[in-house]
Amino acid sequence: MYILFSVLALSFIIFIHELGHFLFAKLFKVKVEVFSVGIGPSILKFKINNTEYRLSPILLGGYCKLKGFDHLEKELKANKELEADKDSLFGISHFKKILIYFAGPLFNLIFSFIVFIFISMAGVIYFDYSSRVSILNKDSLLKDKFRDGDVILKVNDKKIKYFSDLRKFIPEEKSTVMFDVLREKENITFKETVSLQDFLKEIGPWADLVIADVVSNSPAKIAGMKPGDEIISIDNVILKNKRDLDYFLKNLNSDVVEIKFSRNGEIFSSKLVFHDKNKMIGIYFSPPLKRVVKVENVSSAIKNSFFKVVSALQDILYSIFLLMTNFLNASKSVSGPVGIVGILSSSYSLGILYWINSISFLSLILAGMNLFFIVIPIFDGGQIFISFIELLRGKRFKAKTIYSFYSFGIFFGLFLFGLGLFNDLKGLLNIFN
Repeated sequence: MYILFSVLALSFIIFIHELGHFLFAKLFKVKVEVFSVGIGPSILKFKINNTEYRLSPILLGGYCKLKGFDHLEKELKANKELEADKDSLFGISHFKKILIYFAGPLFNLIFSFIVFIFISMAGVIYFDYSSRVSILNKDSLLKDKFRDGDVILKVNDKKIKYFSDLRKFIPEEKSTVMFDVLREKENITFKETVSLQDFLKEIGPWADLVIADVVSNSPAKIAGMKPGDEIISIDNVILKNKRDLDYFLKNLNSDVVEIKFSRNGEIFSSKLVFHDKNKMIGIYFSPPLKRVVKVENVSSAIKNSFFKVVSALQDILYSIFLLMTNFLNASKSVSGPVGIVGILSSSYSLGILYWINSISFLSLILAGMNLFFIVIPIFDGGQIFISFIELLRGKRFKAKTIYSFYSFGIFFGLFLFGLGLFNDLKGLLNIFN
């Protein structure tokens, strides 16, 4: 059921996107030949005012076919520029074309913005780290003031309940900050000159040694460790948190150690055999999270939703930049339709608000990718880029030039789609292993 709802949600996001193109095309008197929800052969179709509406079985896509898409092909065959019909995409001004292409991402942005407002007013349920902290580095410049396990109570007299509160009250610029902490039942107050960036480099959320996940065929997996187990010691050295574990492994010379861990109150002992010099155990930890409910008023919800949209677009742009400049590493995070549906399904299991929130972020991703991937003309950003250059030139590119750009873009787009499917398949194989 989760998967079905998630597929329908993905289809709805694409429908919102194509609806933007559809309405703006109608606004500028461009004939919409086909408006399809889903891709593949149609299972239902009907015609209203010269537009054929279709429902197709593969709900992981959709499209809006405007009159004039075949105009370039006609010009290529004729080897000259042809006059376009007034109701076609090439019969309107470049500015109107840009607006039609921009309308798809715009509708996704508006949809996400409105949904974020309603979620904020309904009561945002999220998980946050407690204000208990750990020193990330034994050589930390802050180790003289902070101790592992300190609970930060106040920053400059502002109450701290969760780790994210520290981002609000520690200044961006380096300045003197007053901290109130609870250390072993004793309240301690001290001042430290620090910036938010420097603080977050040195201090992190407290992470118990409770295992969140175990990597297949890793030393931990072979030793019989499972998610939910809590590490107690290695070679009889008691470990309190992840920092202790990292420090211990960094200074370890042996390839075989004895590890003790607890499971449901029972103590187990096993041998860890390392496969490489980096002493990788093959486990993931997750700091303990607390459930937080936050309700906002209208003005606050609008403001925060706007910043959430802007922040998400910045992250998407940066991700695309990383993909272009550091492809080998960034390509591992590219997801295909299976991965996207999986993310939506996981969020659905956490609750309806999580699911709707994930749908809104996915809508932003669709908008951001379409806008910022200007090298791919099958995306709106590529079409906007071509139309904008033509607007500046005062004339259109030759059909042959545009087709060359299209060929490169289609190849790159298919490559990204294939990469996403490959990562999806790889993820599924890891699950089954």
